[in-house]
Amino acid sequence: MNQNIFPAVKALVIKDNKILLLKKPNSVHKDFDANDIPGGKIEFGETNPIEALRCEVKEETNLDVDVQKPVHVVTIAWSENFHVVGTVFLCTIKNGELKLSDDHEGFLWVAKESILEGNFPSWIKESVKRLE
Repeated sequence: MNQNIFPAVKALVIKDNKILLLKKPNSVHKDFDANDIPGGKIEFGETNPIEALRCEVKEETNLDVDVQKPVHVVTIAWSENFHVVGTVFLCTIKNGELKLSDDHEGFLWVAKESILEGNFPSWIKESVKRLE
């Protein structure tokens, strides 16, 4: 059996004490939660995870961010042979106007408390909890 583990970086982008959540199209991720935060896999050859995160956030949202600090390390098992190990970073917006890439079909700015109490992926809830 071929097993793959991919490194990833994700961003808790904060604005006005709310966190940016992205909605993935159902056609792409039928079996997984549609709520996500910006970020993605670190590509082979990328040697700076902070720069990789800035690029991912820019590609997905058109926002330039300041990466503040790591807040959580998560492991997400997408299937029995595909796992992602990701570092979640706290980020603030440096500049840019939010415009989604074709990878996402919507976004929400959600209060931390609403994420902790709501129906969101456990890894996102745990990352938000570690902000406190």
